[in-house]
Amino acid sequence: MLTGKWTPMNKDVCKFNAIYDQTTALSGENDEKLYTRVLTLFRDQNNVEFRHRSAWLFLKDKYKWQNPESTQARRTRGQLTEDEPEMFRDDVIPRPSGAPRKTKSQRSSASSSAISSSSKNRVTDLMQEQILIDREAKKESMDCELAARLAVCEIQKRNEDLKILTFDTTGMLPGGTANI
Repeated sequence: MLTGKWTPMNKDVCKFNAIYDQTTALSGENDEKLYTRVLTLFRDQNNVEFRHRSAWLFLKDKYKWQNPESTQARRTRGQLTEDEPEMFRDDVIPRPSGAPRKTKSQRSSASSSAISSSSKNRVTDLMQEQILIDREAKKESMDCELAARLAVCEIQKRNEDLKILTFDTTGMLPGGTANI
């Protein structure tokens, strides 16, 4: 996940740094004006805004950014150049014949393609069936809960209606009982 964030940011910062290194400050131009001018150049060349100022400020003075050959040396570490002598000459062990070795991406794509589309469809169908079963069970549960709440409300309403039967009318006047 970190590589997914670092790679685009690194690419943009490298492009911006290259433009910044190639741009010379005009007479009377301070660092902020130079930065603003380089931002404009970057936007014109790449059709996007440069959004990594803090990363660029941190990286611009580092050795790797000042000397691009240092990173290039790491990339070409195992490769021979014309001026270097070959180390093993005739003692080199040849690679076995046959199919070339698969790269990591080829291995992962081969394993993922092993699952056929019919089995993917079957898994999708099973998942949809499970979702429908879960939905029906939840619906039944909610219906039962609603029925129980309605029953409680009906009982409370009936008790309120029957409460009038429990009034004591012994101390009331004969004409006052008719108003109840």
